[in-house]
Amino acid sequence: RGVIFRATEQYNHALSAYNQGLALNPFSAWGWINHSLVLWQLEQYDEALASAERAIALEPELVSAWYNKGVALSALGEYGGAIATYDQVLTLDATHADALTGRGIARVHLEDTAAAAADLEAALALNPDNALAQETLTTLAGTQPGAQSADPLPVPPPPPSW
Repeated sequence: RGVIFRATEQYNHALSAYNQGLALNPFSAWGWINHSLVLWQLEQYDEALASAERAIALEPELVSAWYNKGVALSALGEYGGAIATYDQVLTLDATHADALTGRGIARVHLEDTAAAAADLEAALALNPDNALAQETLTTLAGTQPGAQSADPLPVPPPPPSW
């Protein structure tokens, strides 16, 4: 039910459904991943991070759990931690274009523009339709060193429902 509620953007109902499911089976890594996703969409980033970390504790090789953690850290402005987390995603799946995009955006926030551009270009090489990577790369190309972009940088989105 949580996936259906999330698909129809009924996030509070989705959260309730995931809470019920996790009460029955607190050892479901996928339950915690989806819980994290809904919390992110409700802008409850600390809680989204905690749920992603619960999923990682249950299944440390689960790429989606690590990605959700990176997205939550990015939303919290913890860009160094987000980069380290996206590094872990890329260790588990070197072709994860969204992790490259997220790491690139985090690097832009830390003013590591050369590494950011490399990540965003690598993301586009893997997925030429990655609008977020293209938008961020275009924004990055339009800024001067040390200057702030007129447009705020986006936060990477969570993955789709599972």
